[in-house]
Amino acid sequence: MNIPARIAGAFAAVMALAGIAHANAPADTWYVAPQALWVDPQHADSATGWRAAVGKSFSENWDGELAYASTKHGSGLAGTGDLKLNLIEADAKRVWNRDQRFSPFIEFGLGMLDSGFQGGSSKTRAAAKAGVGALWALGSDPRSKLALIGDLGLRVEDGVHGNTALDPYVGLGLRFAFGGAAPAPAPKPALAMPPPAPAPVAAPPPPAPVVAPPPPPADRDHDGVIDNLDKCPTTPAGDKVDAQGCSLTMPLLVQFDTAKATIKPVSFPELDAFVAFLKAVPSAKGELQGHTDNVGKAPYNLTLSQARADAVRAYVVGKGIDAARLIAKGYGLTQPVADNKTAEGRTKNRRVLFVRN
Repeated sequence: MNIPARIAGAFAAVMALAGIAHANAPADTWYVAPQALWVDPQHADSATGWRAAVGKSFSENWDGELAYASTKHGSGLAGTGDLKLNLIEADAKRVWNRDQRFSPFIEFGLGMLDSGFQGGSSKTRAAAKAGVGALWALGSDPRSKLALIGDLGLRVEDGVHGNTALDPYVGLGLRFAFGGAAPAPAPKPALAMPPPAPAPVAAPPPPAPVVAPPPPPADRDHDGVIDNLDKCPTTPAGDKVDAQGCSLTMPLLVQFDTAKATIKPVSFPELDAFVAFLKAVPSAKGELQGHTDNVGKAPYNLTLSQARADAVRAYVVGKGIDAARLIAKGYGLTQPVADNKTAEGRTKNRRVLFVRN
């Protein structure tokens, strides 16, 4: 196989590798990249030459290119001319941050190196390379058509004398991009549609008529039982009543002298009428409440009122009423029903009441 066919095969292999990495990515741009090249062969002096490449961005991350490089070196051997190294290679570059002005890359490639001393025969042998580099966009746009390119790495080749040689290299130059997919046209602005007409707002329903609450049922004596259910509609204010509105309180006109708990004989008919009531109504039971006027101190009057209630209870029980139906309790001067400033009022306050349970 001749040299051009070998180079074409290597280029096709590198291009296929770059395409596999992003097989579905669209092609970006073509470019050319002239560079100044410095090479330091193991078998000759270092020297500066040039390199020219044409390539294509296959995707956002991969470039592939075909290049030609040439350098001329002093051999350092007596009787020989300069050593010429001419390289045809196919490279692939893995690029990062292509949307930034600074885009680093790694590169690797395969090629055919033709070397020979000036005036002598040349030899063609395989070569490979690996290195790192970077692109620096010139201009504010990271995808500028013009960029600086620099790289460095090692080139592996068969030496002049048959041994394997590692030749360091450094390249610096420019990269000019061209072609590429045309930018997508800007979308046409959508036609402004008039806003839909607002839906008619239904009139609010008329407010519901305010109905005045019915007046509360009449209760003339204010005992908590309405008049149409009250069988005793004139109960004195403050009396406890039953479910039919009749008073549960029975005042007993039992008279006592000031500071005494002895029942006066004038009160016996009143007490006998009370005994007759208790015998006629066996279910009636409750509390005999003793009260006093305000003559004397409160503790004394409390004791006195208890003695008056006990005296009435003893009289009624003595007439045959079961003692369990009556409780005697004194309230002292705490619940007057008349004005204690008058003799008449004080007489009314010295009293005993029967309150049914």
